[in-house]
Amino acid sequence: MKNSEGKEAISLREKAAFLREHAFKRPIEAELSDIIDYSYSNPLKTEDKLTTEEIYAAYLRTKPNKAPGPDEIPNLVIYLLARSKLAILERLFQAY
Repeated sequence: MKNSEGKEAISLREKAAFLREHAFKRPIEAELSDIIDYSYSNPLKTEDKLTTEEIYAAYLRTKPNKAPGPDEIPNLVIYLLARSKLAILERLFQAY
């Protein structure tokens, strides 16, 4: 590994600096001057309540032994409830 000056990176500190320079480039700053006075249209109207079909479809995509999502409910709990007590899951997801 050679840095931008052509010097070979040998120590851990030099290798870390090399990775910082080449693998984690700083993002380009966005130019936002053209959106200062932008007026957003009305948001789309959506149904607040999840349907039984939506909950069942989510259950089918859930793997029981994977890490829980942001709600921190273990997937195994969702998996077991969906198989026998879908109404409990419906109430749970409507309350979230």
